[in-house]
Amino acid sequence: MGLAHPDYDLGDPPWWYGTREWHRRLPRKGCLAWYQPGNKCHWIAPFSWAVGKELYPDLSWGFVNGRDHTVVVGYQSRWYRPEWVFDILLFRRNTAEESLRFARRRSTFYPTLEAYVPHLFDFAASGEGAWGTWTRRVPLPVVTPR
Repeated sequence: MGLAHPDYDLGDPPWWYGTREWHRRLPRKGCLAWYQPGNKCHWIAPFSWAVGKELYPDLSWGFVNGRDHTVVVGYQSRWYRPEWVFDILLFRRNTAEESLRFARRRSTFYPTLEAYVPHLFDFAASGEGAWGTWTRRVPLPVVTPR
């Protein structure tokens, strides 16, 4: 898995590309916080998708993408009744049901990574996904399915 971002340097911590104030203290390399770019759920979702596919390859994996939040779901037959909800950013304060409900507000379901990624760039270009004054942006994981 590589990172598709022009400012990304090998070894950069993923958390650096999010809202730094989101972390209470400096994340340590290798711990979960290292991989949590604060307030960048839309951009970290492909990483969660790859983790889900690796851990539970027998499930179908897709993206529930709302204006305010995105989660990845692993499901058998119906995405809206998932076996797993991956929310790498809000799992400490939200249950799986709460994260899914939050993401489903004004949402679209994308059943594949290939369907989700073009939307991600449309979202950023629309201004809704604007980066504000940050000089660095969250890297988009590029995943090559096996």
